[in-house]
Amino acid sequence: MSKDETEYRAGLRDKRKAWFDKTMTAAGVDTYGRASRISREIGCSIASAQAWISGNLPKDGVLLYKAAKQYGFSMAEWVTTEKQSILSDSEDHWLQAIKMAKNFEEENGLLSATTFQSIVVIIRKHLTGDADINDSLAGYAKVLEEAKKEANGV
Repeated sequence: MSKDETEYRAGLRDKRKAWFDKTMTAAGVDTYGRASRISREIGCSIASAQAWISGNLPKDGVLLYKAAKQYGFSMAEWVTTEKQSILSDSEDHWLQAIKMAKNFEEENGLLSATTFQSIVVIIRKHLTGDADINDSLAGYAKVLEEAKKEANGV
């Protein structure tokens, strides 16, 4: 390992130590007895919890996951100390569907709230794989046709 990489890892460990302290405090885990409490709640050794408090990462991915879930933070954020988006896949699909529906509206003209909502639901079903092609094509075509008519003032 090069000197630069060693320095980088030491710096990241220091950042992770400060991040972990702040995150555990925000989660209501007092500084006094912190390692014992983490050990008890996560099911790791006290030595492992002390290593985390010092800025090291769990060697066991399951413990990394359990701690992140228990204390409400992202595993990626623990590793990098960089704030991560906490949107669930479901929320992300909704946001993406709304954006795509808005693009549809901009390309085709103003839609009523009801039609816009129908377009969002259709797009989201396709994004998540919830669409059933046998049941939905005719219904989707009808909604899209109505949307185009509505947008064109027909």
